[in-house]
Amino acid sequence: MRELLSLAPEAALLVGDLSYADGWAPIWDRFGTMMEPLMATVGHLTVVGNHDISEGFTQAVDWMSRYPTPWQASNSTTPLQYTYEMGLMYVIGLPGSYAPTGSDSAQYQFLEEALARVNRTRTPWVVVQFHTPWYNSCDHHYEEGYKARVDQEALLYSYGVDLAFNGHVHSYERTHPVFKYQVDECGIRHIVIGDAGNYEGPALPWRDPQPAWSAFREASYGGGLLTIHNATHAEFEWRRVACVTSQDSSTEEGYTVYVWEGLGAPGNGNCSSSADNSAQRFEAVDRVE
Repeated sequence: MRELLSLAPEAALLVGDLSYADGWAPIWDRFGTMMEPLMATVGHLTVVGNHDISEGFTQAVDWMSRYPTPWQASNSTTPLQYTYEMGLMYVIGLPGSYAPTGSDSAQYQFLEEALARVNRTRTPWVVVQFHTPWYNSCDHHYEEGYKARVDQEALLYSYGVDLAFNGHVHSYERTHPVFKYQVDECGIRHIVIGDAGNYEGPALPWRDPQPAWSAFREASYGGGLLTIHNATHAEFEWRRVACVTSQDSSTEEGYTVYVWEGLGAPGNGNCSSSADNSAQRFEAVDRVE
C-alpha cells in the first residue's frame, strides 16, 4: 500500500480477493482501516474474487457493502459488472469465472453492449479487469479461466481490447499480445498482478518451459503502475516490493509462515522468493510500452 501511494496514482484498479476475510466481516473492517491511506485518497475500482464471493459463502455481500461500483450508471443489472471512463481509458469490470460466461449469459451480453458503446476518440484505451486469469503459466490455478476464455476471448479481440488485468494467482506475470495462445500483435496483453500479499504465500512453481506468449513472470510481492500518455502511447511498470521466504516450521494451526525479505527491493535485484523457478526471478522491475 505504501509503495502504491509513493507512485502517486490518480486511480487504483484492484482485481479481487481484497481482504481475504472469507466471510468474516470484522476482517473486512480491519482491512479497510489498514488500506485507508490509499483508499480514502485515490479513486478505485474493484472486481470480485473467490475469497470475496464464494469462500465463506457470503456471495460478495461484504464486498458490495464496502466497495460500490458504478453499475447502475453502466446499464448493468448487478454490481458485479460495470463500465467507467477514466481519462483516456475505458474500464470494464466483470465477475469473470464467478458467473456464466457463454454467449447467452447476462455477463456476455453486458460485455458485448459495453464494448459497442466505446468511443475510441474519447477513450482510445480499453481495459478489462476480472479476477481469474485466462493466461497463466503457474501450476496454481492453471487453466481455471479456460471456459471464460473460450467464451469471451474472440469478442474482446474483435473490439481491439488493449489490456486485461487479473489476480487469483499469487504472482506477477505479463504476456505478449496474445490470442488463442499465439503471440499476435493485435491481441490483448494480459497482466496477472495477484502479488500484493496474502497468507498463502507466493504461487509456485512455474510451468516449464515458459510459454512463448509469456513475457515476464515472478513470484515476489509488488504492484504496478499504468501510465497513459496520449491516445497512442502508454506504458506499464511492475515493481517488486519484497521477496518472500517461507520459514522451516509451520504454526500450530498447520499454516506455513511467510516472511518478507529485501523490503524496498525495487532497486535491488539481488533477491528472489523461495523456490521461484522463473527465469526473471532476480529482476526487480518489469517495464513495457
